[in-house]
Amino acid sequence: MRLQTILSAKPYPTIRANLSAVAEMGPMEVLPLETVFEPGWVLHEFDLAKREAVFLQIVPETNLFALPFVYNQVMQATRAAFMSFEEFFRLTENLPLPRSLIHLFNIGHCGSTLMHHVFNAGAAACSISEPKFTVDLVLHSEGTAPEERVALARAGLKWLARLPGINPNLPLVLKHVSQSNRILECWHDAQPQAQNLFMFRGAEGYVASRHRFVQRRGFAHVLTPENWRDRWRTASIGAPESLLEGIVETDPAPLFAEMIAVCWALFMQDVAAAQAKGMVFHLIRFEAMKANTRAEIEAVFKVCNLPLENIGAALRALDKDSHEGTASARTKPADDLPPGSAARIANILQHPRLAVAKAFT
Repeated sequence: MRLQTILSAKPYPTIRANLSAVAEMGPMEVLPLETVFEPGWVLHEFDLAKREAVFLQIVPETNLFALPFVYNQVMQATRAAFMSFEEFFRLTENLPLPRSLIHLFNIGHCGSTLMHHVFNAGAAACSISEPKFTVDLVLHSEGTAPEERVALARAGLKWLARLPGINPNLPLVLKHVSQSNRILECWHDAQPQAQNLFMFRGAEGYVASRHRFVQRRGFAHVLTPENWRDRWRTASIGAPESLLEGIVETDPAPLFAEMIAVCWALFMQDVAAAQAKGMVFHLIRFEAMKANTRAEIEAVFKVCNLPLENIGAALRALDKDSHEGTASARTKPADDLPPGSAARIANILQHPRLAVAKAFT
């Protein structure tokens, strides 16, 4: 196993980046695989191109569960370790899976990060948000056989059960990136007994939130002939451009809001397809959560078998910006959708190829 000291690190500019893009590392040394069983080591990344698992050693005082996006734990890391997948599987083989696992799947921009904080504030579960290796499994595993992806997911879950500071007596909540909707069945196959939550919001609210988000992150919300194809592949998680044909106008470039409306429908179709194959989800709709917060959280606690007496403490997480301290903090100003967007979004969702999504509107 290779090991390097982390000399400096910065936040991930995009979840598609790998560790080498955000961390400057010192000379390499070779240590036994079992080094990562020492205190403070966490599974961080899967480098699918190099077929390596990447671990980080985190400073002891770090509360990983409090981070809005745990992939930025690299900011609290002192060392990185690299091992082959073969070594990783051998090392992980006899580790146990989480005793009680709850998946928090979501479409993004729907209050899922806030729900992550709610679980932790209530001290009824230990919630971890967006580990980097879960991102890699969906964004960087082209050419990876489905059975190996499931094996990597299962092994990753075993390491989550060893997170520093975890309470082994509480359920573990894994809050996913929205892109994980593309591989829902992979996570089901990795631990079929897990509870599945799916959090979403209506199309117009989703598009409006993403419209503000890209502005806060410093990205243009006006697409151009030069950039729209890359932006589409990123937003749709690699869907072909031909999917847009007959749904939105792409010459010279689609409108951002219309393109994102199609992406919303694709996420809904992912969930509908998983439901049709037997996966069971407890649905959490953002609008309902906002209108009747306590009742909706109580319903979540009940379906997850969490103690209802913890709800009062859980609700205290609602008093702050769930993205506070990140590049997407809501204190940053951003323009709303242009006039007429709602009608265009509604019209797009009437297209027959997006009809499955209507159940979620």
